[in-house]
Amino acid sequence: MIKYTFLSLLIMMQFMSYAQQTAEDKVVALIDEDKTEKAIKLATKSLEAGETAQLYYLRGFCYSQLQNFDLAIADFEASLKIAPKAPQTHYDLGYTYFLMGNSEKAIASFDKAIALDKNFAEAYLNRGSIKLQSGDLDGACEDWQMAANLGMALVEAIIAENCGM
Repeated sequence: MIKYTFLSLLIMMQFMSYAQQTAEDKVVALIDEDKTEKAIKLATKSLEAGETAQLYYLRGFCYSQLQNFDLAIADFEASLKIAPKAPQTHYDLGYTYFLMGNSEKAIASFDKAIALDKNFAEAYLNRGSIKLQSGDLDGACEDWQMAANLGMALVEAIIAENCGM
């Protein structure tokens, strides 16, 4: 009887995990189809069934795409409470702050993304752009060079134009 109960529990856990994963996959598919409002509705409904960092992240991404930055930030922060070591979430939070014009919080978020993933070329690129805007040309050039070293070829023109290299 104990084996049967354990096996039943294991099957139920796998089914629940599959159902949650399916909701996330559906949200991603809606985002890919540019059905952002539907993706938000599905993510919200799925979050009512159970919180996951990925669902908060996906809904935050949708809100950011719609330029509803306050809701995007709230969802990215909720996601990070569950999964604080997610570099992509820190990056998207930083990018949202960047779009809002909050350079300090954007750089802090990009710093966290880079600390978690030293190969995050996009984080170096955007952090460099903010440094340039704030007058830190040397810091900008260092970040852009890092992005180029990580294989981001489009940065080379930015470096050539701004850094004299």
